[in-house]
Amino acid sequence: MFGAVVQFAVFCSAWEGRVAASKHRSRRWVLGPAVTLVASLLVLAAAEIALIVYHARKGIHTWMYVQQIEPLHGPDPELYWVNRPGLKIRPNPLNSFTQITIDSRGFRTTAPKAASPAGQAQPEGDPATNRPARTVVCLGGSTTFGYTVLQDGLTYPAQLRRILERGRGEPVEVINAAAYRYTSRDSYRMLRRICRTTPPTDIVFYHGINDMATAFLRGFQPDYRHVSPAHPPQPTKLARLLAHSHLLTTLRQRLPRRQVGQRKLFNVKNSVKSISHGTRHDAIAAFRDNIFRCRDLAAEIHANFFVVTFGFDRGALRREGLRTDHIDLIADFNNAIRQLAGEPGINIIEAAEKLQADPSIFTDGCHFTPRGTARLATVVAEGIRGKWEESGAGQRSEAGR
Repeated sequence: MFGAVVQFAVFCSAWEGRVAASKHRSRRWVLGPAVTLVASLLVLAAAEIALIVYHARKGIHTWMYVQQIEPLHGPDPELYWVNRPGLKIRPNPLNSFTQITIDSRGFRTTAPKAASPAGQAQPEGDPATNRPARTVVCLGGSTTFGYTVLQDGLTYPAQLRRILERGRGEPVEVINAAAYRYTSRDSYRMLRRICRTTPPTDIVFYHGINDMATAFLRGFQPDYRHVSPAHPPQPTKLARLLAHSHLLTTLRQRLPRRQVGQRKLFNVKNSVKSISHGTRHDAIAAFRDNIFRCRDLAAEIHANFFVVTFGFDRGALRREGLRTDHIDLIADFNNAIRQLAGEPGINIIEAAEKLQADPSIFTDGCHFTPRGTARLATVVAEGIRGKWEESGAGQRSEAGR
């Protein structure tokens, strides 16, 4: 009897030990993943905070954030698309530095609200009813719009306005008539609309890489009929929510892609890997024709017309997936612009050589950091002010006679 009791006690002790060990293992299986999960979340949170601080200091953020949070574009029967009039993307807790404002005419504002010396906010005003003596229209694509500079006051047209105003000592209206993916043909059509309602005194033309991309689309047509108007994508609610994360949008943009460079430019499947000598010649001729069309519109309203050579960084464009023949075509466009020197009504501003001297101002080979947009604005302002001074001297000379 006593032996049976001892055996039963040993059995119970062993069972209790196995139960305790099982509980310990269960606790370990629960606590291990929990600790790993918490540590991973802390690492991700630290990475998110670090990116927020980094992007805020740089003044830029991934373009996908804006495209996923709020579509910027609407359909148009004549243009690739148009900026949505009245759109305002304002700071939120995760993106405190992002500010994009599209005015009632569909242009990104170049005069964001600023504090007056007394500390009171200055209204943006209505350019249609209170126009300055000089109105400058900036034509272009994503670089002019501010693809990588997501603050209204840091785009090149906005900085150009401030430089010109400091030089003149009076207000200057600068219209940012650009949009993401616009070609020289789109800018000509946009300028035609502007001239009907808000005739400018000066027109600045800055194009290159988007026109190159059209040449590599299948079935190239000199009038760009092969580039059909786009239907802007509508992001889902989940995509909008996830796009608030700097980490996710940065990873999404930086992950390697299998498309070749020109496919990334237009996100289409009908691009070709190479073009013939004839197509290259036709693309350059079409580009020149669009410049002449803009020049003729400027002549009709007696406006100064400036054509700016396109700045780019070859090494960065290669890293983005563009091949040598793509980049060479952009250089050919610049050479075509330089050959227009001396043409009546065309003023050439040589920006490419000045911008390419400092690759650090580029984010991806053709788009700029805020420092890059300031450099471009300075170069363009020098060309415009030189023409203004020349015109003023000529007028004084005529008055003296």
